[in-house]
Amino acid sequence: MKLPSYIASNKKLKKDVLIVCLIVLAPFCFFIYKVVPEGVSVWETKWFTIDAGYFEAVDYYIWLLFVKGLTISVLSLWYISSTYWWRFFLFTPVISEFNKVYGIIYTAKYNTGYDINFFFCSLVFSVPYVVLLYFVAKRFNYYKPNKTINNELNTEINEQILKLSKFNSKDYKSVKKEWQNLLKGKENMPKKEYLLKIMQLRNRLVFD
Repeated sequence: MKLPSYIASNKKLKKDVLIVCLIVLAPFCFFIYKVVPEGVSVWETKWFTIDAGYFEAVDYYIWLLFVKGLTISVLSLWYISSTYWWRFFLFTPVISEFNKVYGIIYTAKYNTGYDINFFFCSLVFSVPYVVLLYFVAKRFNYYKPNKTINNELNTEINEQILKLSKFNSKDYKSVKKEWQNLLKGKENMPKKEYLLKIMQLRNRLVFD
């Protein structure tokens, strides 16, 4: 089977490949800011105009935004692919980074010092993003399989502990004695009969 067709037929592998590709692409996307002209306060193109405002240089302004964008991307991918319950705490730094992005844009636009608390204003953007991130992670479903495995392991452990609690030491001593007698008479009985007796002894030790 060819690798592309194998990946296409394996849902879990497709998810992993997509996450890996996004992780690899994120740093490369960060360096897009290199296309911005250096030392200009206003960058004009046919499609848009960017004014650095308070930050004076557009390349520095865009670099600040891309740093925050890369941080949010890494935190988002971490949350989506996490299999641990504490992944929800990643929302805190994500919201914090949105607050910083909002502050950078506001500072550049209104030419004010970057010392104002924009937390509540930034919630207009960060809360919808967090909600969207939650549903994307639910779609990828990394956490649920891990949770299911843990539940199965806990159930198995509890069952075995329950079986052990019902184990009778007298039965063990009886089986052990018969096992010793069986070993002594091993040479005087057919192999098939010997194996059958071993299986019978084993079954007596199974914790039903």
